[in-house]
Amino acid sequence: MNMNEDQRSALQKGAVILACEVSGSTGERIIPDSQGYFEGDVLKNENVSKSSIRWLPRELIRFRNRINGAAQRVLTDNGVSYYGGATLIPANLLPAVEKELKMLQEEFEDEALRLESSLDIEVERHKQTNPEIAHLIQRFRQSGREFASKFRFRVMPPTNLDFVNGNASDGVAKDMAHQLIEEVAKEAASLFKKVWSVAEKATPQTLKGVQKLHKKLSNLSFIDESIEPIAEAFEAAILKFPKAFPVTGEPVQEMAKFVAAASNPDTLRNFGKEAEELDEEVKSEDIFNTDTSDEDIAAETSTPEPQQTESAEPKAPESQSEPDEVPEQPMAEPEPKSEPEAVTKPESESFNQSSFEDDEDEDDGLGWGSF
Repeated sequence: MNMNEDQRSALQKGAVILACEVSGSTGERIIPDSQGYFEGDVLKNENVSKSSIRWLPRELIRFRNRINGAAQRVLTDNGVSYYGGATLIPANLLPAVEKELKMLQEEFEDEALRLESSLDIEVERHKQTNPEIAHLIQRFRQSGREFASKFRFRVMPPTNLDFVNGNASDGVAKDMAHQLIEEVAKEAASLFKKVWSVAEKATPQTLKGVQKLHKKLSNLSFIDESIEPIAEAFEAAILKFPKAFPVTGEPVQEMAKFVAAASNPDTLRNFGKEAEELDEEVKSEDIFNTDTSDEDIAAETSTPEPQQTESAEPKAPESQSEPDEVPEQPMAEPEPKSEPEAVTKPESESFNQSSFEDDEDEDDGLGWGSF
């Protein structure tokens, strides 16, 4: 594994499991003993939802979902989803992640305090806007103390998980590698749909999403050996991309194809397989032998069968080669390894994107679940 210093540090320190819970009042209350109606008929069944009343305007508490979304993005940008709604991140990234979460916590608490101080005024304004249900708003509203107690921003104390010295099993590593590939594919699908499928020119901002995915893969490559080749494929695509912005034409189209391919988890896994096959082919052809003269190369080209087949490593028959493999021929000098050429554009239904929607449930919590 060719690791940079950050990756080596992460490998030595292992990883940590971290979770963040953001909760708050929904501004709604279930009306007890209420009944559901459909086409004039009363629905008396436990499976029919009871009526609820919104005693506080929705827009006043949108900050809860907004900040919760920002907190979850901090975690997912730096790690991979773990069991029970937690996130596994490299231990060397923990201080930076905790700093970002702390800033979000301060913003959340400021917003909650501001709303608590103006709660009575906002409720009265809501009653005036909805006079026909003003008595119900007053009856089912929360008191200032009850309302304030609903707002919580909690970060679970980090738990160490060592992928080197034994408390992270092979099964956990494989599960995390599988989850990481699935997440990267999902993010790549969203990136392709929003950016690269419609991009006619690229700026540094356009490339930022691809760089973010590469950073995530690189930081988490210590989890399992299958991740590093995928990170290298992203790195090769970024290095190949021109640096003189804005970029137009074929480079933009090629990057769009690469991002489309990366949105398929199976294609991501094949990045690693193709890299391994290319390594084996490079070894068998010994293309890094700088002592080979031009005359030797010409002689090899004209000779039907190489004279040193006994000392060379065995090669797979040509008929078994993958379509994208480098053709088996002598090379004058080594060529840099590039990203896989064959890509598969995902079908439209594969594009998924996460969103944080307003909580209409009476449950106020947006917790991390149970371990």
